[in-house]
Amino acid sequence: MNDFLFETEPKLFCLLIIAFLYFFQTQYFQPQCIENKLLYFFSLTEILFSILGDVISKEAIQNLCFAVCGASSFLATWFCCKYTFKISKCNATILKKFLCTFLCITSGILSFCTLSCGLNTASFVLVFVIIVMFVIEQNNKIKVDNLTKLYNRYGMDVELKEQLKQYEREHSDSFYIIACDLDNFKYINDTWGHPEGDRALILVAGALARVGKKFSANVFRIGGDEFVIITDTSEEGLAIDVTNAIKTELDNIDFRNDYDIEMSIGVALYDGVTPIDELLGNADKKLYEAKKKIK
Repeated sequence: MNDFLFETEPKLFCLLIIAFLYFFQTQYFQPQCIENKLLYFFSLTEILFSILGDVISKEAIQNLCFAVCGASSFLATWFCCKYTFKISKCNATILKKFLCTFLCITSGILSFCTLSCGLNTASFVLVFVIIVMFVIEQNNKIKVDNLTKLYNRYGMDVELKEQLKQYEREHSDSFYIIACDLDNFKYINDTWGHPEGDRALILVAGALARVGKKFSANVFRIGGDEFVIITDTSEEGLAIDVTNAIKTELDNIDFRNDYDIEMSIGVALYDGVTPIDELLGNADKKLYEAKKKIK
């Protein structure tokens, strides 16, 4: 048994490295691989073969396991070369990313479990935990703005997708998109420098985050001095309450004694028909109409 494990564990380690490499490359260079249904089919088939180990020869299971993982690795490498340095903006949910990776690795591990019941279960649990932590960390890095620690535009896209799914399921409630933009932000940068501009953005992000927490809404920084708030409901008067809360929070910001931070705001309500891009455009249009009034 010891001789067998000595021969098997290096292969298991190699398998895990290949699967990890596959996930890393598809996560960053080719998101379509994450949503590749063929990979799910191969992985689930291998798991089934492992369960039916008494029917199928052990050599066949082992060969199939390495063939599938090896092919996945080469496929990911090819896409990696084709899309070099192209950062992934994958819209796959964190669950889908995890399942894709987990199934790929599990198919191999279960194959070795079939070959030998002496394989340490703790190693399987450890790998499982590492995968979960890694996927969560990478998913959060993709969605979070480095400066303000709010969700970024990609995070907003994910949230909007979830909101649309919920609306399609329930048809009972909608949501508001509230676009916010700092007034005279260029003046802050030109007068006191970009560090002060960054400080203003951080203070505003904190204020909006408090508003979001109060109304159970999600807040995003989508670029520059532009922010978006997406509510979970469309209660009558909610948008007005959120807008008033934003103004109150801005009044309480301690930025500079000789300057008060203000924002222009535009609101759009999802009606179940309007495309999201158009809805965002409507919110922006109302925002800039409000901005014109202060000039």
